[in-house]
Order: sequence, then structure tokens, then C-alpha cells
Amino acid sequence: MLTALLWITLITSIILLTAIAAPIRVSCKAIYKEEGRRAELNAAACYMHPLILRAEYSSANEQVKFFILGFEKKSGVDKDGEDNQDINEEDTDMNGLDEDISINTDAENIDTESVNTEDADADNINIDGTDTEDNINAAYTDSKPDAKEKTSFGLSKIKSTINDIKRNRLYKIISDKPLRKKLLRWLKLSFRHITRAISFEKLKLHARIGLQDPATLGKIYGYFSAAQSALTPRRYNIDLSMEPVFTEKCLDIDSEAKIKTTLSIILWQLIIIAGAFPYLRLRKMIRK
Repeated sequence: MLTALLWITLITSIILLTAIAAPIRVSCKAIYKEEGRRAELNAAACYMHPLILRAEYSSANEQVKFFILGFEKKSGVDKDGEDNQDINEEDTDMNGLDEDISINTDAENIDTESVNTEDADADNINIDGTDTEDNINAAYTDSKPDAKEKTSFGLSKIKSTINDIKRNRLYKIISDKPLRKKLLRWLKLSFRHITRAISFEKLKLHARIGLQDPATLGKIYGYFSAAQSALTPRRYNIDLSMEPVFTEKCLDIDSEAKIKTTLSIILWQLIIIAGAFPYLRLRKMIRK
């Protein structure tokens, strides 16, 4: 019995360690051509091994495909089914539209008859409109508030709103300068550890850019060259290139990126980020 429990514990530990240490790879390829305004996007993600668990997306058919142990598991509805469903919905909508048109025509005939009778009754009534308009204008001018009263009321409302905000506990927490410094430091630390959790296996960007203004194109090329020299360390497979075109207006982009990570690295970085949060200072400010 004890031997069986030990074997079960050993096998479970090996499976968990394999699942945590298994690589997660994500690749993405995007192409844009100015001629025809054609854009393509292909993305894929796999866990452990592409034959075990893989997902693919292509903008050509706009469909996500899942592969489990080498077998494809389709998701979504086929385009033929969607087209047939759309046709059926259009037929039902047209039938309902015909019924609505017949109902609306009957209602319009009734409305025109009632409007004609009302117009005939209104023509028989004689109203002296000048006196009523003068009385309405006089009452409106008497009821209009003074501009000074409006301004004072608006200022008092703004002051009361500001006082309510200052009495709020969230405002007191945000206005604490030491807490703001610690939160800013924590955000920088979090960003640094998040970038460490992801490693680039490949980064490619080939661009062919042409603008009407040569000065603007020269500035863009200078910025791109500076970024190329800064983002091309030796340990990464990074391929950046830009071709400036001064004779025509164009935009052609060919890009590809591959990243890799593991669940163990993600969990470890999240533990570091969670442990560096300023809980004590935040608790002290909440209790005030």
C-alpha cells in the first residue's frame, strides 16, 4: 500500500513538473501591402509540443483551429452555414417588412382622416395670439434667474463637490506622497519582471515606406536606425530593416515575432510582483 502511494506521488510530481516547465510558444506573422491594401495575419500558439496542443488562426478564412494530440478540433460555424442562415433571416425580415408596410398604410389613412378633422375644427376657432404671447414672454422674463445668482450657485456646487472628493478615503490614499512613490516603484518593478517572463526567439520587421514629404521620411528613417541599433542585442534573433522610398508614396510591412515562456517562469515572476507590493503602507492609509 505504501509503495503504491509513493509511486502515485512520484508520477503526479513528474506530471506537475513537466506541465510547469513545458514551454509555451507563440508566433505571429503580419504582412501589409499598399498595392490593393492587402493585409494578412497568421498566428499560432502551442503548449509542450505542437503535436500535443496547438492553436492556429489565419485571417484568410477567419477561423481558429485547435489541434489536440494531432487531431483537429474545429470551432465556429462554416461559412456555407452562415450564408444559408443569413439568407433565411433576410427572407423572414422581408416577410415581416411586407406586413409592417400594410399595417403602416392603414394607420396612415386613419391618421390623415383624423388630422383633416382636427384642422377643420381649428379653423373654426378664433384666437387672439398677441395677448397670449405677451403674457407668456412677461412671465418667462419674471421667472428667469439673475446671472449673479447662477454664478454663485455654480461656484457653491463646485466647492461642495471638491470638499466631498477631499473627504473621500480613496483621495486620501492617492494624495499620500510616500505611498505614491512606493506604487510607482512597484509598477516599474512589475514591468521589468513581466518583460523577463517573456523571451523573444525571433523578431523580424521589414518595412518599405514612402512619403510625400522627404524631410518627414528622413526623420522616420533616423528614428528607425536608432531603434535598430538599440534593440539588436547579440543574444536575440532580431532582424530590423527599413527601405525609404523618396519617389513614391507606399507602405509595405513584413513582420514576424516568436516568443517563448513557461508556466514556472510566469508564476515565479508573479510571486515576486505580489511580494513587492506596499501592503503595509496601504493598510496604514486605509485605517486612517
